[in-house]
Amino acid sequence: ASDWDDRPPLPTADMFARDTYSKLLAEMIGTFLLTYTIAVAAGSGAFLAAVAIGSTLMTAIYAGGHISGAHYNPAVTLAIFIRGKIAVAEAVAYVLAQILGGFLGGVAGFVLLDGEESRPPIGAPDLASGVGRGSAFLAEVVITFALAWTVLNVATTTAQANNSYYGLAIGFTVLSGAISVGGVSGGCFNPAVVMLTFVRAISTESVTEHVWIHIVGPLLGGGLAGALFVLLQPSEMSAGHPFGAASASAPLRKQAAPYVYEAVGTFLLCFTVACAASPRNGSGLAPLSIGSMLMAQVYSGGSTSGANYNPAVTLAVWIRKAKSAAGAAGY
Repeated sequence: ASDWDDRPPLPTADMFARDTYSKLLAEMIGTFLLTYTIAVAAGSGAFLAAVAIGSTLMTAIYAGGHISGAHYNPAVTLAIFIRGKIAVAEAVAYVLAQILGGFLGGVAGFVLLDGEESRPPIGAPDLASGVGRGSAFLAEVVITFALAWTVLNVATTTAQANNSYYGLAIGFTVLSGAISVGGVSGGCFNPAVVMLTFVRAISTESVTEHVWIHIVGPLLGGGLAGALFVLLQPSEMSAGHPFGAASASAPLRKQAAPYVYEAVGTFLLCFTVACAASPRNGSGLAPLSIGSMLMAQVYSGGSTSGANYNPAVTLAVWIRKAKSAAGAAGY
């Protein structure tokens, strides 16, 4: 009898409701912290604003990951929905909680910074002067793809379950993108961050005409990441999934996965080098951006392809394997 009394109670409808409320509250708080940091750090023109933003996201992910999964971004929620890890109703609720958190973060930043002429307006994503819509849209798609791709690989796979670096990889992907293309698209990568644009309109009395770029671009990037993950990771899909391990094309897709991962990781690294090291990028933090993106993609693809991303590294790995094979053969 005493053993039975010590067992946890069976789940009830009320317990499920509390679990849902906890998840939504965690999503709202995490998005609030992220958008508040953007509003204040970018609004005050801090030199290390990107570091503050990426680090806040990282710590919020570690704080809330075990509760809600720590999406804090409608584009990430979309990618995880496509990947099959969240239901439609819960995904919609997550997005609403994220938007509310973004709005509250903007209001808090507004209260802190605005109200006096000597204070700057809150930070909000916007295109840099002279930047075309196509360039800004591409920047938002690519970096949000990198973000969602990193989330899917470091935080949702059985191969990397219970790792300790998921928050670091995700937060520093945003840090990298904020440095590399922040001066192009404004570095949004998150439709919930667009709430800062609307809150900022309280003081500026205007809403940028480029808002759609910061909504459609990230959603497209997140959707592409989710779709590519589904195609390349059939063993991670649930039983009966049309693209799961039992599908006819699964062996071929699994065989192609390491090569596609190498292409994706190398693309994101080279894209970051091109943007962060460009003479037009005046941040002065190009090495941090490049190193952070490489780190995140090594964590993302290491379990699938080995994450070489560099012919010189591939050559070194090949020599190392050839030497081991020769040693095993007695040479």
